[in-house]
Amino acid sequence: MLLKRVSGTSKDKIVTQTELSKLVLLTNMTFNGLQDEKIQITIERNGGKSISVHPKPVNLRQYILASTYGQNAICAFPTAHYSGHNMSVVLDLTVAGNVELVDSDKIVVELSNLNEDPDIYYEFRGIQSEDGNGDDSDIYIFEPKVIPDYEENFNLNVDKYDVCVIPDLNTIREINFTHALTRQVTKRDPICLRAEHIDFDPVGIVYQNGNVRTSDPNFLQLDTDELININVVKELTAGQNIDVLFRKSVSQAQLGLK
Repeated sequence: MLLKRVSGTSKDKIVTQTELSKLVLLTNMTFNGLQDEKIQITIERNGGKSISVHPKPVNLRQYILASTYGQNAICAFPTAHYSGHNMSVVLDLTVAGNVELVDSDKIVVELSNLNEDPDIYYEFRGIQSEDGNGDDSDIYIFEPKVIPDYEENFNLNVDKYDVCVIPDLNTIREINFTHALTRQVTKRDPICLRAEHIDFDPVGIVYQNGNVRTSDPNFLQLDTDELININVVKELTAGQNIDVLFRKSVSQAQLGLK
């Protein structure tokens, strides 16, 4: 179902009271055309505590990469179909089933830093799933963290997170993994990390002309499902903090939605 098509403005808000399992983003830009757009999704509850899918606005490009890694590809429509959208991406809100909404609860999508060119559009649609599990599915939560510019050796707790998206910067020397089961530490440099990434998820982006890119060269996508810590070893980068985005799944009952 169409939720809203946004164009010619730097910010907008999409509100729906329909229970959804996925969002679909369609645009006439390619994935490479995304710049510093921000997205924040909140489940607003009538008389209850709101649930932040993103506790603050996050980079749209990073969110898409965290949502699709190891699962969906960033695609495009053929030119002869439905206006030939240059980018089509399905963003899972839940592991399965729909987000549970009661009474006047709402799903709110806030967009900012959008391209204001009136010829550029961001179209959002919603997909419902069957409720075979009674909407008892986990919801995906995305949490941003920052590695400060003054840190050369920084630890990030990744327990309970399954995906991490970190900028691929030449100032990062290595990223070390602490494994949950054995507590062993294994070392990787960025080249090995990208090799593992494209081996695990070889189809990252499919363009309208059929060309395939295995990954976004600007970011590293890490599988952190069986890790408890990642240690980032980097150069001092005055004025350049590193924004990292993590994903985890939390049960709707735990969030108070059941």
